[in-house]
Amino acid sequence: MINKKNIIENMRICPIDEQEYESLIKEIVVERQISVLLGSGISTWSPTEVPNGLAIVNSLAENLVPNEFPSYQQLREYVNHTAFEHIFERCPNHDKVRVWIAEHFSGEKPNEIHNAIAELVKRGIILHVYTTNYDIAMDNALTNAGVVVNRIIGKNDVWNPDEPSLIKLHGSVDNPSSLIFALRHESLMEPWKRNILQQGLKNRILLVCGYSGMDFELSPELVHCNCKKIIWNTFHNPISNPEHITANTSRVILQTDGTILAGNMVRLWTKLLGRQISVTKPLLTSNLADYLFAKLSLSEIQIWRATLMVGIGFPKAAEFAIQSYLETSYSQPLSGYITSLVGQSLFHKGKYLSASRKFFEAAKLYAIEGNLVASLKEKLREVDSLRCYGAYFRAKKLLISVDNESTGLIDDGLNGMVARHKVLMFKQKFDLLSTFKMSRKSRKITTETKPILKYAYKLALINGNWHDIQMCEMWANRMKIPLSEIADGVISPLPSREGFTQIGYFVGKWMALRDIAIHEKDNGKYLLELNESLFETIALGNDPETWKLSFLLITKSRLRFFNNIYYFLKGFYSCEYNIFFRFFLILRAFVTNSV
Repeated sequence: MINKKNIIENMRICPIDEQEYESLIKEIVVERQISVLLGSGISTWSPTEVPNGLAIVNSLAENLVPNEFPSYQQLREYVNHTAFEHIFERCPNHDKVRVWIAEHFSGEKPNEIHNAIAELVKRGIILHVYTTNYDIAMDNALTNAGVVVNRIIGKNDVWNPDEPSLIKLHGSVDNPSSLIFALRHESLMEPWKRNILQQGLKNRILLVCGYSGMDFELSPELVHCNCKKIIWNTFHNPISNPEHITANTSRVILQTDGTILAGNMVRLWTKLLGRQISVTKPLLTSNLADYLFAKLSLSEIQIWRATLMVGIGFPKAAEFAIQSYLETSYSQPLSGYITSLVGQSLFHKGKYLSASRKFFEAAKLYAIEGNLVASLKEKLREVDSLRCYGAYFRAKKLLISVDNESTGLIDDGLNGMVARHKVLMFKQKFDLLSTFKMSRKSRKITTETKPILKYAYKLALINGNWHDIQMCEMWANRMKIPLSEIADGVISPLPSREGFTQIGYFVGKWMALRDIAIHEKDNGKYLLELNESLFETIALGNDPETWKLSFLLITKSRLRFFNNIYYFLKGFYSCEYNIFFRFFLILRAFVTNSV
């Protein structure tokens, strides 16, 4: 886990009012031909008025969690803390999302900050403008200033590291097919794009502005671009507002010995330009997502709600969403997709045997449809359910069968799932051996697991499967495998808790908290967070995490002791385990203090 206090102590922070700030500005102006990285904060000002990621998520949450949902206010707050890439990943119709972005994020009118940047490009102070923004305000500002740049969206566009360029890393509204908005789009960066990033930043000052670092594929790349210096402008000062600095920002600044330039971006660009600029606060509407939901059918909206609730680990809300879909689509035959969603919801409730039966049904339905890959993926979900139920040998037999059936199929998603489930089977054997202190055999299991885990991680990167990327990081830690031995590429995942928090996968966040708290000698250090997480799991219906968190609280504190015993027993016996596995889980919890 990243320690915020340690981050601040080791970070170079320069408030805009201080003398060091003046020297940084002078260095930028004297250096000339710097690169800048612009985020959505640049385009929120009037007259551009394009919403940032947080505003998009807030608007989506209002539509995805209607008032009739159980605990809707609490649930809406959780969705507000989910990455918009994760939310869009779960949308069943990406084509309509592209059209919506193209229609409502054009931002054709540049604001004064766009104009200031265009003028600095004209003066030669800025050479390359990198941006994750979809809008064309920066494009128009450069045109209005009479600046000719190489505009780069795709791999066939002209790139010359010695000529002024505008590089739109996440696409542009005037080319909807280029838009990057879902997790799968933010996979391992394509070679042509990495080349442009590294060539344009090498030995140059990089000034970052209006950018939170809340993406997945870009921030990790910045660490390897050999910038002369990275100066990252943040509105809030991390010293007084540590919660406002993102994990990715921290990682980049600490690993590159960069500088946080804390303060209002308007003052920054005023200083760089040498004359006063002024901007007007935007009048952004809060119902932006209404236009997207008007494009979607009722069944698409209901499936999106159900898929998202499953994706973030909230079975009670997922069941409600699935039931709403079934009530309005009763005349349609049950599909493999919906049956699988029911199984995934049961899985998060701890109803593992029931979930395995649903996945078995889903696999049959997909097979009838002729979709072999989808059918095999459902069988793998059945493997996981049987493993969690305690039917290890049944799970292993089915996994071997799926592995044989998938041989020769060219599908990275399926192959990644096979590798991941092999790792989980090894992990269960590792847990058994560790419980009985069989160190030599557990080390052998670790050695056998390592190449499979590395392969699973590689495929997760290729597919932009950030859930699995973070799970690989967690499994490596739990099996005492150095992360460097499985993640030897450019992209290295964040620590488990920060990574799952960024994605918005709350089950992963709870699991990571347990891992941290188990090894913490100070029993009182994480009590508040453990209690908060426990009540989240109770409200959201996640019984496996309820009993595991309550057990940990019982071992850490005598506060609310009998309440925690009640939650432990209720959660533990609500989950479906066979008698032998139930005994093993209790034994392991008491012997190793691990759950």
